[in-house]
Amino acid sequence: MTIPPDDQQPRDPASTNPPPPATDAAPPTDQAPPTDPPQRRATRPATVADRRAPLETARRQAGSPIPGPTALWVFAALAIFALAAGLAFVLNGDDAQSPTAAVVAQPATDTTAEQPAPSAEASAEATTAAAPDSEQTPDPAASAETEAATPPATAAPEAAATLDVSPLLGFRFPIVGACVPESLSLLPGSPREYRNGIHEGVDFYSEAAGGCPGLIVTLATPVLAAKMGLVVRADWDYSEITQSELDAAAAAGYQGDEILDRFRGRQIWIEHGSDANGNAIITRYAHLGAIAAGVDLGQIVQAGQIIGFAGESGTPESVQAPGTDVHGHFEIRVGDGFLGQGLSLEQARVLYLEAFDLLAAGAGGGG
Repeated sequence: MTIPPDDQQPRDPASTNPPPPATDAAPPTDQAPPTDPPQRRATRPATVADRRAPLETARRQAGSPIPGPTALWVFAALAIFALAAGLAFVLNGDDAQSPTAAVVAQPATDTTAEQPAPSAEASAEATTAAAPDSEQTPDPAASAETEAATPPATAAPEAAATLDVSPLLGFRFPIVGACVPESLSLLPGSPREYRNGIHEGVDFYSEAAGGCPGLIVTLATPVLAAKMGLVVRADWDYSEITQSELDAAAAAGYQGDEILDRFRGRQIWIEHGSDANGNAIITRYAHLGAIAAGVDLGQIVQAGQIIGFAGESGTPESVQAPGTDVHGHFEIRVGDGFLGQGLSLEQARVLYLEAFDLLAAGAGGGG
């Protein structure tokens, strides 16, 4: 069937296509222009009317009539309009960026820095989980084992029954050529009637008097400091003992600290610090015939320095037979006791060998 040209067909008002529905019409001309940037409006999809205008023109040019508005066309027009309206709303909504665009626009950051700080509740929960249960009943056996395995930090070693269990080292002989005597009567602990019944130091006599081999001790023999220390006593004002004092001491049974100190004669004491228990370590040089010039109370002396000279002061011989008992008397004191106190004479000798660093050599002298 040949369709006559459009201008030759009868025009029935009823068959003429009605105007597009109101929903397909272009927006009113008085509508406010969109606020999107120019580049966004350029990419906005065309309206339904814009899409149909070229199609109608092409069909008119081809000589085909424009079909009427069927249900399919209406549905398609509504769908396109809804799509266009939704896109316009997204693009025009307060110039807000979509979540995807916002993520893309953000610069890369350090993920470590973006880590949120733990909340107070989370910290409290973690602390509660890590802390031991204060309500838990302790195990007595476990507590006893822990206390036994861990000694108290402030516990100090108990004081020894005697003060001479730990050797004192580094001393030198106070007389050149002296030794630790093998004669037990010259050692600490040997009997002395006029010294409260006991000898508290070491006597250095000439070989002829039973002392060290080759040793000669006279009133001119220097007495040396056995170790560096502080002079805490120097008897510059010493007065010789008298026969009356000897008689009074004998009547008292030679008892008492004053009598004992008087029978030590002229003395020098040198302090060398303290041991681990806080006991002062002092060396005593007794029976001196004289004190070296310049040595006085409060002076620091060096090991080997001449502090005095050998003698016999304070002895009965100094009154009854002068010049017959010249020797050097040396004591190492630890606190209120003397080195070797409470031990046998052989044990006391070993301690003095250790003090003079001679035990390893097994020799008795040569200082």
